[in-house]
Order: sequence, then structure tokens, then C-alpha cells
Amino acid sequence: MNRFRRPVVAGAFAVAALSCGALSTPHPDKRDGQTADTTDAVQPARIVIDANARRHRVDPLIFGMHIEWVDNGVGLLEADSLRLRPAVIELLRPLKIPLFRFPGGIHADYYNWRLGIGPAASRGTSRNVFTKQSVPHRFGSDEFAALLEATGAEGLVTANFGTGTAAEAGAWAAYLRDDGADVRLWEVGNEIYLADPESDQPNGREIYRSPESYATAFAEYRTAIRKAVPEARVGAIAHVDNGAFPLAPARNRDWSEKMLRRLDTRADFFSVHNAYAPVILDDSVNFDRDNARRDAYRSLFAAAQQTADNLTEIAELIDRISPTNKGAKIAVTELGPFFGLSGDRETHAQYVDQTRTLAAALYTASILHVLIDDPRVFAACYTNPIHPWYGGLITDTDQGLIRTPTYYLYLLYRSRFEAELISTSVSGPTFNAPRTGIVNQRNDVPALLAQASVSDDQRRLTVMMVNRDMVHPLATTVEIAGFKVARTDCRVLSAPSPAAINGPALTSSTVSGASIEPRALDCTAGEAITLEIPPNAVVSLVVDAD
Repeated sequence: MNRFRRPVVAGAFAVAALSCGALSTPHPDKRDGQTADTTDAVQPARIVIDANARRHRVDPLIFGMHIEWVDNGVGLLEADSLRLRPAVIELLRPLKIPLFRFPGGIHADYYNWRLGIGPAASRGTSRNVFTKQSVPHRFGSDEFAALLEATGAEGLVTANFGTGTAAEAGAWAAYLRDDGADVRLWEVGNEIYLADPESDQPNGREIYRSPESYATAFAEYRTAIRKAVPEARVGAIAHVDNGAFPLAPARNRDWSEKMLRRLDTRADFFSVHNAYAPVILDDSVNFDRDNARRDAYRSLFAAAQQTADNLTEIAELIDRISPTNKGAKIAVTELGPFFGLSGDRETHAQYVDQTRTLAAALYTASILHVLIDDPRVFAACYTNPIHPWYGGLITDTDQGLIRTPTYYLYLLYRSRFEAELISTSVSGPTFNAPRTGIVNQRNDVPALLAQASVSDDQRRLTVMMVNRDMVHPLATTVEIAGFKVARTDCRVLSAPSPAAINGPALTSSTVSGASIEPRALDCTAGEAITLEIPPNAVVSLVVDAD
């Protein structure tokens, strides 16, 4: 999404955090109530799984990451060399990250790849479009190729459409090919549909292009890239507003519809950015207040269903308007907790701090649930793997590298979830969520989510469960048909407060001091598997057959 619409904000969400600092002493643990009933009585829940009812295969590319070229690839490079930081790579390897997106979001539509190759001393500089400062090119194409090799991932490159050309994209594809980089996924432009032709902001007039010119030029980009890499899949971009307020400027509200009407080339997929929440732009939530924080978390969790609805709307728009692209796959190439922007230093620091909470991990788990569930989604990129403040998988602090709750969420998925999705139904308590930020008000939101999958040899069945109730444990019965249970193993990622974080706090709106990481959870196997899921929890259940 376009995170830089407000004129009061001078730079990107991450960049604005540079001035946050540690503003307050972390408060004692706070209890986040779910409803007016603040008792923690156990609530019943039921999960029914049919191992014989196969749905579709989950593409591992859904567990990808988004990185940017600025700030040493935002923490991936050593400060005094072009070498990847060994400690960071060692932390990323267990996650088996399958995909890295480069060279950034809005940065991509200003990026000159030729300035980021060759010896460090001979590389050029570019203006950081958010800070307006001239910065050297350090994390470039060669470093990106090294990252892919070090992690075993493949690359997704965002070609510069805002200020670039198809010929430059084709030349870059050839360079990466010759550099040995495994880059077979490309997207043309980042968020051109949000560029305001009447604004000088980063996503503004300098990179604005009409939908008609994009549709015409897309074919040129695709041809140039595939000339260098014939097997490349090249994606177009699309957007449909369905939130509480539009992200696109008034002139661009029908950008995607007009582009699709003109697009007569088959896109290999469509890239969308519809999984940021809650996006508060009016300073309406004080996260130091228990009730306000609780309501914001409810909206955050409910936002996943808004993303699911938006994916359906985008797919229907593509199929209806562009017969050439009917059935095209979808990639969500940016996603993550994005609490908001504020010109007030304290408020903005709260927004940044909140991205590292357990609640943020529960939101990300809810989004992964949606993406796994949608057979048209084949790839997704979380923002970012590492960052000094913003909610990456790893927080880069003065106290060392801190693994966030979201790090452990990805670890559970990448080590304890199989690829063949099977039929799963869930019944349990619900909650109501108010309108907050971009998230519409929504009633009867399920507190419990679950997805199940089986291994190719059908000897292992895995279930990922998310309890988004902030007070009540769930006495859960898991019934499995078509699979003979021999052994069970459960791991839980949880904390008493959804505001809990790992590592130092920026503000008093989060709870620091605890160690949030997976631990064993009792799950008893009989005719059914029974377990008690704590509040604010992600549970991984692995079942082995005889």
C-alpha cells in the first residue's frame, strides 16, 4: 500500500521511526479484555478435518520476504563491507525463506540498477525519496544474488516502471542471469495506481503513469525481460479499494479497471498490496489505553477477512474485464502489520512499537490463513525480515538481534506445515470489531482459525490454529477423518498479553520482558484430539500415522 499519503509525514513508516527513541519505561503487564465479560472462563471450540478431502497445494512462495536496497538492504549487510551479516543469515536459514522481493516498494520505481553494481568505491549514489538525502548504493544486484545463494531462495524483482524503461528492465534481467541469480519472477512497477499526479510526495507526479500507458508498456517490459530469461513470469499490478477509506487518489480510483480494459497481453500474475492493517491516519487510537488497544486489536484481526474479500473482488475484476487474463494467479507482494502514521512523535512511536507485538504476529497468522486458503494466491512477501524498529522477523537492537513473535510464527509454518491442504471446518466463539483506520466494522468474527494439511506420503498431518480471543482459553476438540492417529506433538506461541514483545520497548504501549517463543503444549489423542488453546495463541499440531 501507499504508506506515505499524509503531507505531515516526511518519510516512510520505517524512516519516521528513526526519531522515535525509547520514549517511556515499559509498563507492567496489562490485561486486554475481549468483551465486557472479562472473566477468563474456558470456551468450547471444535475443529473437524477430513484428510480424504483434498483441496489444493500450498505454494511455498507464500512465505516470502520483501527487502529494500537502502540502509544496507535494511540491515542485511555489514556496515563496513559488502558482505552479508553472518549472524543475520544464520537466523534466517531455519525459516527456509523461499522468496525475496527486491529492490523495494516505492523505491523500486526510482531505482537505477546500474548504480548498484561493481566495486563499492565506484558505485553511484541516489536520492532516498523519503529522507531526500543522497545515499550510496551498497546493497545492489550482486548482494541480492549472494543473499539468494546463501538462503536457497529465489528472487522477485520489481522493475522500475515509474522512471525506468523496458530496455533497462531487460538489461537488468540479463545481468542477474549472468550473475547466477535465481530470478524468474518479475513485476512491472510497484504501486503506480496510487501515485498522485497532483502531489510531489514519493508516490506522486514523478512516477505517475496513466492506466492506458501502463497497459501498453507492460507488453514491452514482459518481452524485454523474457528475452533475457525465457522462463520468467512477469506480473502486472492491480488494486481495488474496499477499506473504510480509499487509498487511491480521486483521479486513480478506476486506474485498475481502465488498465485492464486496455491490457491485451497475458500477465503471468497480478501483484496486489491489500494486506496492511489497521492503517490509522487520524491519531484516533491511544495504545496506552487498554480499551482503545483492545478495540484496535479486534479490528486488526478482523482485517484479514477484509483482505480475503478484496482478493475475491480483484479476481472477479480481472476475470470480468480482461478475458485474456481470466484465471491469472495473484501475488501479495507486500504484507504486514502497519498500525499507522502520525505527525505526533509519541503516537507514531506507539504505531511502530505495536508492529513487534504478539498481536502483530496473530494478525500475520490470520493473513497467512487467508492466503493459504485462496487457490489463486501463489506468492506473498512479508515486510521486512530485519529492521531496527519496524516489525520485522528480527529486530536489530543495541542489545543484539531479537527474534520477534512473527519470526517464530514463520518458523512454525516452515517446519511444521505440509503442502497439501485438506478440508477443515471450525466452530467456536466470535467477536465484533469496530471500524479502526482502514478496517471496516465487522461482526461475528471467528476467534479461532484453523488450516490442516497432509504430507505427500500421507504419513504426517499438520494443523495450524490461531486463537484471537484476548481473554478466553479454548477447550478445543480436533476430530480427524481418514487418518489413523498414532502420535501427536503440539507447540504453542503465546503470552498473557497480546501487547507483549520480545526485546526492548520503544513506548509504554507494549509489554517487554517476556520471552515469546514456541513451547510444548499438552494435546491428548483418543477418539479425538483435545487441547486447551491459551488466549493470544498460535498452536501447531503435528500428527503422525501408524
